[in-house]
Amino acid sequence: MKNLIKDILVIQLAKMGDILQTTPLLYRIREKYPEAGLALLVDSTFAEVSSGVQFVDEVIPFDLTSIHCVTNDSKLSLFEKYTYLVEQLAPVRERRFDIIYNINFSKMTAILSQFFRDSMIIGYRLQPKTGAILKTGWAGLIFHLMRYRKMVRFNLADLWASYENGLSKPARRLFYDGNGTGDIQVDLPVDSPGIGLQ
Repeated sequence: MKNLIKDILVIQLAKMGDILQTTPLLYRIREKYPEAGLALLVDSTFAEVSSGVQFVDEVIPFDLTSIHCVTNDSKLSLFEKYTYLVEQLAPVRERRFDIIYNINFSKMTAILSQFFRDSMIIGYRLQPKTGAILKTGWAGLIFHLMRYRKMVRFNLADLWASYENGLSKPARRLFYDGNGTGDIQVDLPVDSPGIGLQ
């Protein structure tokens, strides 16, 4: 199976702090599929700074602001909105990804994942009949446990890293090389409550 995986896409359309918390997942993907191409789809606002994210071969910008404006425009028909979204996705849709990790719990990214019909979707996707957002089994469990955050010591980095390997220890490191001088690793203390990135 590993030899058949040539291209992988990770969808992370949240803010920069969330992108950094995605790096343990990217590390595990790279470890499992060292020869595969690994692309990261990000909000175009964070495309430049995302170039410092390690393990990724390509950062693909996605103009989330204009898409929100169009999809929320009551003057446009559903068909016009759909056509616009298809046009925005054209550069990505022309690509074939063997695996897509959709780690954003949002209707938009769940719909976006549906455009790649031949790809294996890990993370969130749409239930075809109801349009509800479905979670993979492990993600569903952790999502449920995280309702009781004071009692459970998982954080988003653990949840997202679990999409590749739910049996590994919780993430204790984020990876970023913002200035291109080499590996910069941020070690997280076990009980760290105090790192905040917007």
